[in-house]
Amino acid sequence: MFHKDEMIAILCKDLELDLDLYTFQFLWLMPIIEVMWADKRCQKEEVDIMFHYVDRFVSLVNKDVPHITTERARRFFRPLLQPSAFNDPRKRAGLNQLVDRIIQDVVEPAHQDKRSRLFHICMEVATAAQCGQTKYPVSRISSEESRLLNDLLYKLRLEGATYDHQAF
Repeated sequence: MFHKDEMIAILCKDLELDLDLYTFQFLWLMPIIEVMWADKRCQKEEVDIMFHYVDRFVSLVNKDVPHITTERARRFFRPLLQPSAFNDPRKRAGLNQLVDRIIQDVVEPAHQDKRSRLFHICMEVATAAQCGQTKYPVSRISSEESRLLNDLLYKLRLEGATYDHQAF
């Protein structure tokens, strides 16, 4: 049986992520990627919102760890934004396993604010781009994203929180 950190390293390597002492700081943001991949495409609006929050996160931690930069963050996430990545069933399964392992760490009671913030970002990404092929979509959130958000809400153990995709 693999140690949890070893398994995370293996999953990151399979996803072609350059995991090191500095980039491991970005792992807690992986559920955002999973939401972006839910409908098998990464739309520009979703990527823009993700990098907005990644840049904010970097500006916070960069004060204490100057080696964590926006350039390093963007390079870390770049392999996950390629169509060849989010259309690969093996990589989708790897991302799902990675997210599950990361969420296990984030559900600690001390991380309530981090969990809430993560879910908020995932919601914002899910609502960022149009779903469907019609000119006037019924919902901004695809059914795949809706299922994933419900699952994420449960896994993050956000007590008392509810998610209703019809509200968006």
